[in-house]
Amino acid sequence: MNYTPAPIKNIIFALCYEILLLTAVSFVGLLVATPLVFLFKNTPTLASCAVGLITLMSWYLYLVGTWKKGQTLPMKTWRLVIKTHTGDRPTLKHLQFRFLWAVFFVILIPAIAYLSLRHIGYAPKLSAQLALIWLILPYGWLLIGEKKQTLYDFLSGTRLMKKED
Repeated sequence: MNYTPAPIKNIIFALCYEILLLTAVSFVGLLVATPLVFLFKNTPTLASCAVGLITLMSWYLYLVGTWKKGQTLPMKTWRLVIKTHTGDRPTLKHLQFRFLWAVFFVILIPAIAYLSLRHIGYAPKLSAQLALIWLILPYGWLLIGEKKQTLYDFLSGTRLMKKED
């Protein structure tokens, strides 16, 4: 089987589809976390942390588990596979780093930006809009990077390739 660098449009379409699936995975994680909310009802900060960690763990199990098997459903739909820079199948370490970098750039940086903007007095809606600009960073790398990969793929030593028959 031959592989070529994945076209940007395939990556973006797969990402949009992946967001829908991650929403469903999040609901499953929230169902698991619901008893903890009642258990920690007197300590709302602890309850929130528990819910966040369980949701994050559900994303990890879904993404790293399906990547390890080869590809997620959106990746299958758009005929994408994850490879290393050398064209090999990625190791678990590659996939874990890909997940961690993605969480850092897609969730953590926008969240910090939002909280910082709220702290200095920006309105919630404007803070959210400005924080979402940070999402340009990992996906803008598709346009400026020479290998047409996201920033988290670049940092984890992976890249998305398209299967060619």
